[in-house]
Amino acid sequence: MTLSPKIITTSSHPQNRGACDWGWPGQVAYGSHTYLVVADLNSSQVTQVLGVHKGNVTSVKWKPEDTHHDVVVNPYTLTLAAGDTHGDVTIWNVIKGEVKSRFGGTGKPVRDLTWITNQETSEATLLVLYNKSDVIMWDFLTSSQLWKTSFPEPLSSICIDPFNKSKAIFLCEDSTILLLDDLQPKEAPSQKYRQISFYGSKGPMHETLQTTEESGRLRRNSSSLNKFLNMTTSLITGSVESKSSKKSISEEDKAQQCLQVVFHPGIRHMVFMVYSAQVDIIDIDVCIVMSTIRLDLRSSYFVRIFPCQQKDVLYCLHENTCITIRVRREDTSHCSYTENMSSAPTTPSTPITPEYGETISDKSDITYDLIWQSDAVRLSNQSTVYGFCVHPGSETSAALIFSDGKILYWELVKTRTNSWLLKDIVPKLSRRGQNAKMSDECRFLLTGMIKGFPSPVYTTKSNLLPHVTIVNDPISKPQTPLMALGLDNGNIIILNTQTGQIEREFSVHCNTVKGIEWVNQKTMLSWTCSKSGSSGSLGRNEVLLTTISSGIVENFRQRHKIESLITDMKVSPLRQYVVIAFKSQPLEVWCLQTKNLLRELPAGCQQPRALTWAPLCSWKTVVRKRSQKLVSKDISDMSKVDIQNLLHDMEKKQIAKEQCVMADRDGTICRITLEERSIADLTIFPPEVNGMSSITHIAMKDDILMLGDVTGTLCLWNLTEKTLKSVPRSGDKPYTGLKTLLFHPESKDHRFAVLYDQGVDVWLFSQSQDQLKLLRSWKNSKYGPKVSDIEWADLNHICMVMDDGSIHVVDIASSKVTCTWNQRNRTNAVFCPQTLPAQAAMILKHLLQNASSTTMEYVLTPDRAKLKESIDDQINQIDRETLDFLTSDNVGTGQRCLLTARLFGDEFDVNFWTKALYFIQSSKHDHAKEYLSTKEVVGKTMRVVREHHLIVSNHRPAS
Repeated sequence: MTLSPKIITTSSHPQNRGACDWGWPGQVAYGSHTYLVVADLNSSQVTQVLGVHKGNVTSVKWKPEDTHHDVVVNPYTLTLAAGDTHGDVTIWNVIKGEVKSRFGGTGKPVRDLTWITNQETSEATLLVLYNKSDVIMWDFLTSSQLWKTSFPEPLSSICIDPFNKSKAIFLCEDSTILLLDDLQPKEAPSQKYRQISFYGSKGPMHETLQTTEESGRLRRNSSSLNKFLNMTTSLITGSVESKSSKKSISEEDKAQQCLQVVFHPGIRHMVFMVYSAQVDIIDIDVCIVMSTIRLDLRSSYFVRIFPCQQKDVLYCLHENTCITIRVRREDTSHCSYTENMSSAPTTPSTPITPEYGETISDKSDITYDLIWQSDAVRLSNQSTVYGFCVHPGSETSAALIFSDGKILYWELVKTRTNSWLLKDIVPKLSRRGQNAKMSDECRFLLTGMIKGFPSPVYTTKSNLLPHVTIVNDPISKPQTPLMALGLDNGNIIILNTQTGQIEREFSVHCNTVKGIEWVNQKTMLSWTCSKSGSSGSLGRNEVLLTTISSGIVENFRQRHKIESLITDMKVSPLRQYVVIAFKSQPLEVWCLQTKNLLRELPAGCQQPRALTWAPLCSWKTVVRKRSQKLVSKDISDMSKVDIQNLLHDMEKKQIAKEQCVMADRDGTICRITLEERSIADLTIFPPEVNGMSSITHIAMKDDILMLGDVTGTLCLWNLTEKTLKSVPRSGDKPYTGLKTLLFHPESKDHRFAVLYDQGVDVWLFSQSQDQLKLLRSWKNSKYGPKVSDIEWADLNHICMVMDDGSIHVVDIASSKVTCTWNQRNRTNAVFCPQTLPAQAAMILKHLLQNASSTTMEYVLTPDRAKLKESIDDQINQIDRETLDFLTSDNVGTGQRCLLTARLFGDEFDVNFWTKALYFIQSSKHDHAKEYLSTKEVVGKTMRVVREHHLIVSNHRPAS
């Protein structure tokens, strides 16, 4: 599998709170710092990451699917809009991973945005709310501003009436709402709007008609008036408020703060105003409160709700991360949601549509019963809920997005039947005394999870190791490119750089992981240190050996006393030794096989500022030499297996020669030769030899030693030819502040990466031609994140760890950090027809609407034959039960088209075929009633005729 460029996000920023949306095609999108993350919860994986924005993402909205789709004008695709703190709105083509348009640039953060579509012309515009109450209507195709208006009140959110797109509600920061009735895409609304203020159950509701002249007038707030009176009284009487009174006032302000305003998608003029302790149900047509959902004292506060369209059901998120589902109690006076109890055939359940909805102006009592409730999620100190969304198509799935990147996925399922629509799972409304029965028939279960990062990333290490080809070490070559991430909380995460998914997570240390070294593909060393007292150089060190397959953690270096802190640790290329450097303590050399301390350098030696291992010999050479020694023995009577075992034992007993190179603060280079588990030679090169006075970084491959100092100067020292070559600077302004030097461990050429404070350079050194070639250079952008660490992913890709915690897998050749939907590596295939070309998507739709057999055999014309492979891949992702339903003889064309529309996430087709089936079945029912009534009339007529015939016969005179 070829590695694809990608962005791997970790945690989110507090400004990303609430920036999430679940689209009809089934993909969840949310903001993570300056990126957009798209996840498929059915397969529990991230499918696309888009970025980078200039600011943190504050609002995310999928383009609605409520317009007719075709091949040319409006094909199937995934379009996503995102606003950031810089004031820009970016429209993304999720399939291609490209920006379709970008507009804004006002400098004011985007508070909210919403799409406004026209079903007749298939046009769509974007209504954007900026900070300080500026509202702008944008044409996203041309990136042009259609109109702009401002309001005197600071606004926080927008909500469009689903029954009438010209009506909108703006929620103000003081918990009042503004009602607009003349919202048009091409023309700015007038300043005549209604303003409603409501302060919970204690305060009255005030309605004010604002005009252009009165728009700047400040209204009197009852809560502010009470505060002013209390302050005046305290000043006159001299009394001081107690802490309890202040606390009660703050709790009262919190209870009166409106958190959300949302229209009911199934009932006209019905609006929910969400407060922390209650939800008010309001009829905005007559501006009265119809009912209130109150919480008891033991319940956790409301955070957000989601009303459903198929049934009158509310999904409620609470402060303790608990999700509750409330179902409206049945009332015979409410015609739209009342079940038909007569003996006549019942009509199919259908969403309440704008043409056939009900009003609530004549309702006096609306009650929602609590039926299902999820368990509260135990959160760490660094994790909180940042997003809550519900699948708009099925309305049976809910997801919580946390600040550490974790996503939890709940689903409302029926215990006896396999239904995935809310109208099938909850066919009836709640009834008094039958809540337990309804809760037993269905379950609200946690069915999926995408792992997150519980703490910021501190250190990284790739599992790319120098080639070691020995008989007894078959696990030296990596099977999958992995990245070990050390976190601030002491955990270690194993990240798959191909798929971007977390493979494993280990709780190893109690403090921040300072460094990680791979021993082989199944074990790794990690170390941490904790300072003791006011001294910055003394503390307790901890070095542990972790086995990835089993999760067993062993203590490698058992020292419990206070000592000098560890500064670096390196494993030798042949995995025989490990050297540990300290701040003010001699260097230690340990044996990895016996886990014993071999040697501690004399106290007179300088402390190493940078160290590395010299990969001058490989196990191929060692095995070849030992095989020559084996030939001198008498092996005539030995079998092939015995010879291999003898060679294996010799490799275990004997140790190859390896060299460790280190540099001190004065620029002196020291080369230590280790052989037979002891120091065989010690060579010192004075600063005059390399020409550098202060060496801060060092790296080595073959006989090429690379040195770097604090000024960013790089030199390549050929130890064999005794030549020194300086590395030129890239760009007009050379980078300074050297941070990291890395040779690629597996490349046959001398390819190395250099990290500066200002960016990253990747060089290729041809030893045969003695030339340096700059492959790629990246410079930190002004608005984007800065590179804090680098690691090699493979020969053509490099991993950059950014200061916002994200990881960029960058293609060196093209400098791309994102890829298309189909190029991204995934653990499981995803059914998403929007990823197909326009013609292929329409062919697949036609095949599913006219399916006759489960094999789905079809023939394409020669000019479309290239589309067959992609179509077959999508058909293979459909489950067998769905295919059996589509090909059943008992399923009509309308039902087949409706299921196909739901599979495609096509809101327009779902509404169309739902209404069509409703009226078709109603027409059949009317014809059946007409047929029965005609039959009864004929029967009565025949009975009258027979009775008349008998009467006439009885009264006929005898002949």
